[in-house]
Amino acid sequence: MDKVVLLIDNENIDATREAIEEYAEDDKEIKNPVKCLEWFNPVDRKFYEGEDYNFELARKFLIEEILDQKIDVIGCDFNLHSTNKTLTYDIIETVRKFNRSASVFIYSGGMNRTTLQMFGEEGKKPAERYLKIAMSSDICDYINNRGAIVEKVIAMLKSPSLGLQIENYLMENESLKLQHFIKVFKGKQLFEIAKEVRSQSELGVLFCNELIERSVSHLIDLNNYD
Repeated sequence: MDKVVLLIDNENIDATREAIEEYAEDDKEIKNPVKCLEWFNPVDRKFYEGEDYNFELARKFLIEEILDQKIDVIGCDFNLHSTNKTLTYDIIETVRKFNRSASVFIYSGGMNRTTLQMFGEEGKKPAERYLKIAMSSDICDYINNRGAIVEKVIAMLKSPSLGLQIENYLMENESLKLQHFIKVFKGKQLFEIAKEVRSQSELGVLFCNELIERSVSHLIDLNNYD
């Protein structure tokens, strides 16, 4: 199964996408083909109504056209809009509502300047909502150098989260129906369960916990047959 990468940027980043695929192909530690999705520009003109930017249009497109699939690594530019300094947080909040298993990082060539602008403008206090998003979104890393994006993506592809590993195993047999597990999952196809794991819904967390508990229990049982 392909490893999938998504980059979110307001500038054309095709050269970086191509470089990621080329470096991944040459890296012997990465066993599966790497596919970079078409880069997502959340401030594309199609998300404007006249001269006014409409984030809800961008959010709807992101949810319906991109996030309903397995993604291994997501990189997001920190400076997406010249005046809307919190747009990146809104994007990441949307991503994490639908995908908690992907490794997410942010990048920029001017993150320090932008952070100061957002939280240091005279007469304005740090926005509690955006601080909460930043603290709860499991952002794996940030790089203040756009030239290091390829290296960061390759490193993250080699170190998937446990949730992503479980999702990958399920998606390898996505049409299989589960017949011998806890009752709430009986009859579900594995891709349905993978989607729950991806979003870390209540069912997804239950499945992961049950899987780990049963796996460790089975390991202990095997150890006793010596």
